Amino acid sequence: DKTAPTVVRVTALDDTTTNAATVRYEIEFSEELDSLSRDDLALAVSGLVGSNIGDPVGSGTLWTVTITTGSGEGTLRLDVVSATDKAGNPLADPFETGDVYTIDRTAPTVVSILRNTPSAERTNAPTVSFTVTFNESVTGVDLPTFALSGTASEATLESVTGSGTIWTVVVATGGISGTIRLDAVADANVLDQADNALEAGYIGDESYTLDLDAPEVKAIEVDVTSPTRADMVTFTITFTEAVEGVTESALELTGTTGATIASVSGSG
Repeated sequence: DKTAPTVVRVTALDDTTTNAATVRYEIEFSEELDSLSRDDLALAVSGLVGSNIGDPVGSGTLWTVTITTGSGEGTLRLDVVSATDKAGNPLADPFETGDVYTIDRTAPTVVSILRNTPSAERTNAPTVSFTVTFNESVTGVDLPTFALSGTASEATLESVTGSGTIWTVVVATGGISGTIRLDAVADANVLDQADNALEAGYIGDESYTLDLDAPEVKAIEVDVTSPTRADMVTFTITFTEAVEGVTESALELTGTTGATIASVSGSG
């Protein structure tokens, strides 16, 4: 036998994005080896400190190697630099194209919580929704991930939908006027791809003002004293809150026969 052995593959046996202290590789050779040692292997590491190779376990063509990932964050790849088959033939070429692990130990975070539907801050809708954006893809986002604050005391969390970095939270507004803000809380069930949990809460960026109270007319004042001989008089109408849509059809004249409304103007 004068044929040099080759490496068929170096395959990751665990999730390739992880925060684990150890990861595993399986190495397959083209023919059987009597032995394989850590001296036959090397790590290509970026960003990590203290990564090291454990003793290979296996026989023949298949060997398993456990890697201690060390501290910090970054990537690592296991390379095969030497080996000898049973006939004493050395490895034909080093193998440096195996699977790469990404070591991620940074917890995901919420980057924004904004009004979704309706977009306006003031509303009387029975439900409102917020868009929650994370800095990376996460899973496990659910009602316990959030809390409501504000003065609309009957508001309740209703549903959570979404995936990846974008999630939508629907809130039932209840029957009491006031403000509604959605906040995120730390939640061990919210995980990124490396199984890092959401460790910090987040105060919502925007809120709703729930207004269930009908506006009222506070005062109607005329610009002249009565009685008057004026051909035209102006009434100033003051509401208890800002309104819109005030037109001639919203007003009615009583008293003098033949009087008509000439125009309506104003705002607020």
